[in-house]
Amino acid sequence: MRLAKQSPADYLRAFEQIPASAGATPPLLALTVGFRALNNALQGIILMMGATFNGHASSELVSMVSGAAPETIQQVMNLLAECQFVERFLRYDAPHYRLHETTHNFAQTWLRGSGRLEMLQTKLRDALVDYARKYASAAAHDKLAAEMDNILAAARWSADHGDRDAINQLIVSLMQAGEFVNERGYVYELLLLRKLGASSTTAFPAYPTPEIIPAASPEEPPL
Repeated sequence: MRLAKQSPADYLRAFEQIPASAGATPPLLALTVGFRALNNALQGIILMMGATFNGHASSELVSMVSGAAPETIQQVMNLLAECQFVERFLRYDAPHYRLHETTHNFAQTWLRGSGRLEMLQTKLRDALVDYARKYASAAAHDKLAAEMDNILAAARWSADHGDRDAINQLIVSLMQAGEFVNERGYVYELLLLRKLGASSTTAFPAYPTPEIIPAASPEEPPL
């Protein structure tokens, strides 16, 4: 209502325009009405955030994908944060933005329905490859750490799509980032990237699977 300068009556009418047969839950209904009230630029930023693999990204990464200046992205994101479309927080003293899981799913469903999800995710993956290369050469360890989970998610997405080249470019960048891997404790993540880049098998889990100890039979109590 605030962004679209709607009266309560106009807002209610917007709800009534969505057929009851759509079967939307109240949160999805509210998101649909709120999203439709945004201008094209704000809708585009939310959809771009929806294309992120984990629902979050730094303002700099969004800037690289969108082509807009980081300062512009921050202004737009701050406006969306005021209206609860995104959550703003700091990661290594730099602005980072996150969609709620429900909003992320909503945006991905919207993109998938319009046939744009894979295109935007490919663009995001390419931006992360450029991002890793840029900050590996500059030895900007905080920048790399801020997007490390997105880098891993992009590698998994690339593996699912049979693209080993992007994964290997990420590996090379991290190996050229001085002592980043060892100092920040990303040895396991580098091994994971190497596994993803070497085969199409599912990557091993984040933590080793614990050994399963068979339960003792009722007639034989455990020692």
